[in-house]
Amino acid sequence: MKKLLTATIAMLFAGSVYAHQCPALIAQIDQTLEQQEVSEDVEHKVTELRDQGEAYHDERDHDAAMEKLEEALEMLTEAAYDVDAY
Repeated sequence: MKKLLTATIAMLFAGSVYAHQCPALIAQIDQTLEQQEVSEDVEHKVTELRDQGEAYHDERDHDAAMEKLEEALEMLTEAAYDVDAY
């Protein structure tokens, strides 16, 4: 019984910590967009993903939020490598 209770508490705490990553990723996306030159198309797509992630975060769907926010960061990273290649 103790193991089940401990596991449950750990899962609840992990979910709470996970939820707090969303605002940090949103801030990272915003900062990267300000500092990095990207095409209008990439900026539009990244902003759309960021906004979707923030909406999911506000709805407390942190798995979906993290998925969208990580996708936006990946797109920014790829755009940075594309620019550096030229």
